[in-house]
Amino acid sequence: MVLLSEGGKIMSKIVVADDEAFVLQSICTSINWKEIGLNLVGACKDGMEAWHAILDENPDLVMTDIRMPGLSGLELIEKTKEISPQTVFIILSGYQEFEYARTAMQYGVRHYLIKPCSCEKMEEVLREAIQEQKHQKQLEAALDKNRILGSKMCVLAMKEGLLEMIGREDRGMKKDQSENWITISGQLGEEVQILYVYYLEELWIRHFVRKLPQNVIRKAGQLMLYVKNTLIFLNSGKERLTKSDISAIEEIVCDGQSVTTLCETHLFPNFQEAARELVPKIRRYSSLYLVELDGTCIQLKHYAGVFAEPKELLTRCIEHPQEGLEELRENIRKLENTDLVKAFAFRMLTYMQEKYEQESPDGFPAFWEKLARMQDEEEIGVFLTDCISNLYLKQASRTVYRNFILKTKNYAREHMSDGNLSLKQIAENYLYMNTDYVSREFYKETGEKFSTYLNRIRMEEAKQLLLLLGDEERIYQVAEQVGCSNARYFGQAFKKYTGQTPTAYIRQYKN
Repeated sequence: MVLLSEGGKIMSKIVVADDEAFVLQSICTSINWKEIGLNLVGACKDGMEAWHAILDENPDLVMTDIRMPGLSGLELIEKTKEISPQTVFIILSGYQEFEYARTAMQYGVRHYLIKPCSCEKMEEVLREAIQEQKHQKQLEAALDKNRILGSKMCVLAMKEGLLEMIGREDRGMKKDQSENWITISGQLGEEVQILYVYYLEELWIRHFVRKLPQNVIRKAGQLMLYVKNTLIFLNSGKERLTKSDISAIEEIVCDGQSVTTLCETHLFPNFQEAARELVPKIRRYSSLYLVELDGTCIQLKHYAGVFAEPKELLTRCIEHPQEGLEELRENIRKLENTDLVKAFAFRMLTYMQEKYEQESPDGFPAFWEKLARMQDEEEIGVFLTDCISNLYLKQASRTVYRNFILKTKNYAREHMSDGNLSLKQIAENYLYMNTDYVSREFYKETGEKFSTYLNRIRMEEAKQLLLLLGDEERIYQVAEQVGCSNARYFGQAFKKYTGQTPTAYIRQYKN
């Protein structure tokens, strides 16, 4: 039974275990469980009773003594963590049992109470444990979300990767060049299983696929290819197709199929190795199909060229946006299939992140998650072109930004002999920009203030002139050349920058 708090929220369940009857009763009656958001579902007098309560109730929290008959608190924690690692434990311990409590910490226990303890202290620790349990649930939900998204993105990446390899090799590209696309968060670094189903005639593909067991579809049905009477499964998930799965596939009978099918499976350390094995076998055939779950076959050779040069296309979109984006839209129109459009968009977005260091949140990028939810080809196309258009504007603004910083530097070098030279003068009279803005952006771009930069280039120029002239009597001329009309001030600035006076600097190199 699910118990709700007064606010309508589901309350966390807790089991309490202690072999001292007085202590157990005191805990159960002195705590206002509902007020702190807990539903007491078990009050157990020993470890074995607590174990059965845990199996029956699947509690979120367990408060347990350490020394109990039948099953100790440590044994209870160990057994529970094996089946429910997210369960949060609170240890009840006497002073002489503190070493036991420390051992419990090795199982991830973070909360303990030393008996006897006040009701207020117990409630404080219980509230902390509730927060830990909620945090664990949120973390697990986020991990599940990422696993699902990762699986979807992995399938998209493999579809795109195969098409890019086929397209590039048709154009005579080297194999190692066609493998540079593999980047998605380590997902494609995991093992890949390939299953070949031989002797399946093209006429019976749809019928055969519709008869596949749900277990097989769940594990490997997201990426199927068909070529030369062979159905090929690529499985990159955690679960492998087992012998019983393969036997179930071989037992599928299609009325009218002239021969029975035969299965062969191979395991590869990663997708790169699997693709290196598979692509040369399939690319030489003109009839190469992507098979969907309803048995529909999509001729991949028609689309391989679209995937042949994704980097080059992205570069054209950034450098020549009007022509590049029109080419992009034309490629999307050619694909005519949602999964292929997604795979194409995935590739382009991945290159955007690689080349232009697009910012993204922790875990999978937000745009991948958005892409995974889309089901309409036109919507995906608009989303992709918007992403690239925004990137173009961002890159264009960066170019303008770099240009005015470069102009500022060049102007300073050309006019360093002007003793009145300042950033305000350059910004207002040369750049026609706000001085404060230029100052902030100059520091952001170069890592130093403009005044520091100006002093540095003046002193470096002075060092060269002093060595060139080599005459102590002409130091004042060097000072004027770098914008310092006061020779004494120049001497102080030079010594601060180099650690030597101008005279000492000249003599050092003369000798």
